Amino acid sequence: FTARIVNRWAGIVLAQLGKTARLLVLDLDNTMWGGVLGEDGPEGILIGGDFPGNAFTRFQQTIKNLSARGIALAVSSKNDEDLALEVLETHKAMVLRPDNLVSHRINWQPKWQNIRDIAAELDLGLGSVMFIDDNPVEREAVKLNLPMVKVLDLPQDPTAYTEVLLASPFVEVLQTGKEDRKRVASYKARQKINLERSA
Repeated sequence: FTARIVNRWAGIVLAQLGKTARLLVLDLDNTMWGGVLGEDGPEGILIGGDFPGNAFTRFQQTIKNLSARGIALAVSSKNDEDLALEVLETHKAMVLRPDNLVSHRINWQPKWQNIRDIAAELDLGLGSVMFIDDNPVEREAVKLNLPMVKVLDLPQDPTAYTEVLLASPFVEVLQTGKEDRKRVASYKARQKINLERSA
């Protein structure tokens, strides 16, 4: 209970100082769904239904709720881009859809490079980014190469993902106003402008 109070107060202070996460960069395999898409195929990934699929559904819903409060979402995943986007778009149990994302990098590049590119695309400082990945090797690589990025250390048990995320002081939102709700849309507009400039 004391730890929860400390985290809550820390989150309030960080939110007042503008130091909380503005963007969550999400892995896919074993983070947004159970299993590895490239090995298990769209029919073999675990989301929805019974355990453990229901744990990933709950986690996605929590992340979507954070997006509604003004925290933008992006994906960095080592996967086939077309297949991953198709699953996000069409899988009946998926909560998060491509339209919920302000950017994505689904490729075979180091994830820390993808995070850096996404932040630059959105004109967002790395200190405003939180990275969420089940793989401790990927998390350590981001910590090493992008020390400003906040890295969420997920447990092995997906049923605890939601609690660990919500316990982080870096996702604290004191109140949601019109500007907060417009923030995600503004990131999408900024991404479109920057992509057009680079084309």
